Amino acid sequence: MELLKKSLMVLLLNATVLVVSAQADKKAYAFKKGEVMDILFLNQKPETTEKLREYFKAAFPIAKRMSYQGFGGHAIINTPTQGNYHPEVMVLGFWKDVESRNNFLVDIDAEMPTFQQMRRHIWSNFDVIYYEMKEDLSFELNPEKYNVVTYFW
Repeated sequence: MELLKKSLMVLLLNATVLVVSAQADKKAYAFKKGEVMDILFLNQKPETTEKLREYFKAAFPIAKRMSYQGFGGHAIINTPTQGNYHPEVMVLGFWKDVESRNNFLVDIDAEMPTFQQMRRHIWSNFDVIYYEMKEDLSFELNPEKYNVVTYFW
């Protein structure tokens, strides 16, 4: 009986470790009512890595000061089955509210006059849509599974 208890304990411990390691790559997102989620679909032009670094170095401190929090990008690796729009990356971020997002778009041009020009030089496609959360929302993306994103213009 003691051997059975120990065996079950070891089995349970191993199963717990496997579950934890299998979920380690998942990315969880949580938004509160009133926050604004940005969804960007991008295609970067060739040989623009240095321009991209300059853009992030200049624009991100201003955006962060105005409440922006980036969640990073997700490569889009499977070819879409329909349409002729094929972005390479989907980026998620959020703002504390619509006012912060709108103020950023007004203030960034005054603080960084090259902002729009830099975007045009770095990305061949820079499409952004945003949603104000009407209620709390949370979800997670698991890179070990297919994550289907449907995007209509």
